[in-house]
Amino acid sequence: MSGDCCEVSKSDKINGYDSWEVRSKADTLIEAEEIKNGDAKFYKTVLAEVQKKATAAQEAADKKKTAADSIKLERKVDKKLKKTFGA
Repeated sequence: MSGDCCEVSKSDKINGYDSWEVRSKADTLIEAEEIKNGDAKFYKTVLAEVQKKATAAQEAADKKKTAADSIKLERKVDKKLKKTFGA
């Protein structure tokens, strides 16, 4: 057999990007424009959902940062305790 069935050849590229990905994103942009220019109530509902997702993502990021800060503090305290009292 000559080549893998899943191999992407140069002809499957558009300006160096995977042609499937480019076409898919073009379809996404077209759909977004249709939503923007369509039913105003639907667009407002979609925007509200986007805001919910953005808020949830921010809350998750904040929790991750808090957890990372807590771990960093625990390590720092542990290191100082070992230095002070020996390990």
